[in-house]
Amino acid sequence: MKSVAERVLTRALCEPVALSAAVIGTLNVAAVFGLLHVTNEQLGVLNAALASLLGLLARMLVIPARRHHAQARRPTAQRRPAGSG
Repeated sequence: MKSVAERVLTRALCEPVALSAAVIGTLNVAAVFGLLHVTNEQLGVLNAALASLLGLLARMLVIPARRHHAQARRPTAQRRPAGSG
């Protein structure tokens, strides 16, 4: 049986955009409640930087739809009619 950490990591890698949203949301909540002492400008820069980096990570983890559809249309093996072979 997988540990909680393994399940969370597996889920995070399957849903990288949700992970990105959770990280950025946590950062903003921490700033709003005073756990992070940053100015509004600094928080904006942190949000932009994290969104860029996490967006890049999410893009690397997901399969582009165009490539996926092209592979799905390509036949993997040619079937031979029964008795031809």
